[in-house]
Amino acid sequence: MSRLAYWILLIVVALAPLPFGANRPWSWSLLSLVVGILLIV
Repeated sequence: MSRLAYWILLIVVALAPLPFGANRPWSWSLLSLVVGILLIV
C-alpha cells in the first residue's frame, strides 16, 4: 500500500505545476483531496 501511495505522490508532484487550469477551484480541490487521502494512508 505504501508503494502505491509513493507513486501517487510522485504523480501529484509531477502534475501539480502543469497549467491544466491550475488557478481554478476544482483543480485546487482535486489536488488537496488527493494529498489529504495520501496523508490518511
